[in-house]
Amino acid sequence: RRVCQEPQVSLTKLQSAWRESGMEESQLKRALRFLHDTGSVLFYDEDSEDVLDSPKHSSTVRNLVVLQPAWIIDAAKYIIHEREDKELNDLIRVLESNIRKDSYMHEYYQTFKTTGILKKELLFAHLWNHFPCGDRNLLLQLFQEFKLLRPLDGDEFFVPSMLPKEELPEKYVKGDSKWWLPSFVEEASNFSHDNFIRQASGAGKKFNCRPAVLRRVYTVLGRLPFSFMPELQFALSEIKVGEQENFCPENRSLAGIVLSKTYKIETGEVSGVVKEYVIVSTQSSSELEKNAIAEIRVLALVKMDPDFDSEEGMTDWRLFKQVRNKISEVAESMVNLSIRERAVYVNSDGLKSDLEVTKMVGDYVQFKFNGKTEGVPL
Repeated sequence: RRVCQEPQVSLTKLQSAWRESGMEESQLKRALRFLHDTGSVLFYDEDSEDVLDSPKHSSTVRNLVVLQPAWIIDAAKYIIHEREDKELNDLIRVLESNIRKDSYMHEYYQTFKTTGILKKELLFAHLWNHFPCGDRNLLLQLFQEFKLLRPLDGDEFFVPSMLPKEELPEKYVKGDSKWWLPSFVEEASNFSHDNFIRQASGAGKKFNCRPAVLRRVYTVLGRLPFSFMPELQFALSEIKVGEQENFCPENRSLAGIVLSKTYKIETGEVSGVVKEYVIVSTQSSSELEKNAIAEIRVLALVKMDPDFDSEEGMTDWRLFKQVRNKISEVAESMVNLSIRERAVYVNSDGLKSDLEVTKMVGDYVQFKFNGKTEGVPL
């Protein structure tokens, strides 16, 4: 009886108490699986199928029985909650009031609320400080295994449920039929004929060349899982590609990621600092209603960094390559998800044509155009 009053207990300890009562161990596991199915306890052994669609759990999880599921819920409510002050309950209001007294922790907390990045120090010192130390470490391991917290470098964690709920800003998506030509594209610098990047205008110069912009579309063969964008957001946060803004609206439409990275490339002929942007987006609700085929859209552009006095630069599209690789990795990790990549060509009138990408060869994309295999730079 004493064991059953605890919020969680190890399976080993429960088995010992069970044997003392004269019951067979096989009966205990059958009882736990039944109670797990009814939601009365949480028990994930090697034979159980659970909502995580993950049949293999760590030894810690397999040896754990949560007798009071409210124990998990109590821990979750301190890290997954509404952001707006008017929507917070009294418990969270008191918590925030205490955090404000510590300037460092308050800064960590504001970062957490706006980006979904949580410091372990904040988690243990304030959010979970009412739990015993041993419980905090156990909860941390459980939340990571359940993917409620995703580990980043050091003592930081990514909390997908606390991503900003706004849609992508309008400048990144100009209407349902013109996603490939948003106003943000106007900020791109230009490629000259020798593949250097130059400002569109400067010192009285004008260059007759194409904007430094790349576009890709991934056609989803089937249904795009709701978890795809959060998983991609985490994957990109994990490798720290540069500055990152995540957008995950409640209605799942126009979810997206805006990334940017500043870097310098030097050659014997030219050197300069450039800033590369990559915008990953899904479709709006109205567009999905018109077109049943789901898409993942990628738009990349490069512009000269205004903080550096330079009119020339180069790019190797390093950020775009990282994003492209991560999209493929996340898609491959999901069961029954298949995507097909298309390069998007946009002419001077803003009209687009799609070219199916067959493979990458170094810094060149191979694709099919009018039945012929062609190759062009990234």
